Amino acid sequence: MKKFLLTLVVLSLFSCKKETKKDAVVSVKGRSYSFEEICEQFNIPPQQVLLLQPDQKKQVIDYFVQNEVFYQEALSQKLDKDPDIAKRLETIKKQLLVQALFQKLMRELPQVSEIEAKAYYESHKDEYNSEIRIGRIILDNEEKAREVLNKIKSGEDFSKLAKQYSIDTIAGKKGGDYGWISKGDYYNMPEIENAAFGIKDVGGVSDIIISPFGYEIVKLLDRRKMKVERKFDNIKSSIINELTMERQKTLLDSLTNSWKTKYNVKLTEGK
Repeated sequence: MKKFLLTLVVLSLFSCKKETKKDAVVSVKGRSYSFEEICEQFNIPPQQVLLLQPDQKKQVIDYFVQNEVFYQEALSQKLDKDPDIAKRLETIKKQLLVQALFQKLMRELPQVSEIEAKAYYESHKDEYNSEIRIGRIILDNEEKAREVLNKIKSGEDFSKLAKQYSIDTIAGKKGGDYGWISKGDYYNMPEIENAAFGIKDVGGVSDIIISPFGYEIVKLLDRRKMKVERKFDNIKSSIINELTMERQKTLLDSLTNSWKTKYNVKLTEGK
């Protein structure tokens, strides 16, 4: 029973299409529900519904009834009017709407074609066939990052500054050394990868980069050619992923900036 209900909860994470309503299997406060409606509420995929055995269908109905009577009792006790509950419901609603908008935007975003990926590979062939060793110092605020960057530019040792300031204490103990990477390894952090491969000379450092981890400074520690050339067909999916992430980030950054103006966003300094 517990195992089946756990499966039911997992299945509820997936969407399903509406089925034609059939005969009611249960009614609550005069409201009738067909089995198809119950499955809709739990988001059980139609193909999974067809595989349910009679005892499993009964468990689905029983689980629905339990949820429904508890829900009705919660309403009877006016728990929906509780300020804390109302606030939490509003938070959940906001999260669902943001998620729905994000999914809509991603569906509408043009996919990266193989032709685009091939053209990008050809124009960055040297990068895809090189490896670089990078150092990173990660800070939790821009002011501190600017201070550290100025220290580096004035000649202070990057490794020592990483040990002293980086919030990534594990890499910091190694002087911020993140080892060797190749193009595409950081496809989920294009801002870091692009900055690292964009540094012209070994020993050079980037400007401050905003990443998912904080404010970063990247140093090019070394560069070497790969012994075996990486062919496009072998890394095609990686390039498509990389370009897709960049395209998504560009769109989201653009919309964020646009909507900040539209909705009159103002940041209060010092807070």
